[in-house]
Amino acid sequence: MSGHGLTAVRLAGRGDLTSSNVVWRVQKGYPGIPTPLVYRGVMYLMKEGGIVSSLDPANGQVLKQGRTPNALEEYYASPVAGDGKIFVVSASGKVTVLKADAQWEIVATNDLDDEVWATPAIAGGSLYIRTRNALYAFAANAK
Repeated sequence: MSGHGLTAVRLAGRGDLTSSNVVWRVQKGYPGIPTPLVYRGVMYLMKEGGIVSSLDPANGQVLKQGRTPNALEEYYASPVAGDGKIFVVSASGKVTVLKADAQWEIVATNDLDDEVWATPAIAGGSLYIRTRNALYAFAANAK
């Protein structure tokens, strides 16, 4: 095996994992910085240019690939998930919300109008996003 990519290996593997223990490998369309996310049995990848991919984590098959049309730029923050949604944040602060599904859909895109380099955090029912100049906390309205 040579080059870069995203590789799935068997957990029981030992020693040289370059051949018999590799389950699948993706060498095209994988992210440079953001970490892949597995949520509800689907793997999500966020790549530069606003490219979102969903994969089957068992075999690496691409289920859907598309772009976030209102945020076609760089991504340094890793995607996070909660409440049936995937949250991806671009370097310029555009927050795109996806419906978590193998055939994901864009629910909304909002602009924080500030740089974001850090991965958002989810705690206590709130989504926290740190921009260059502020810390935002988003939560559903209490009913």
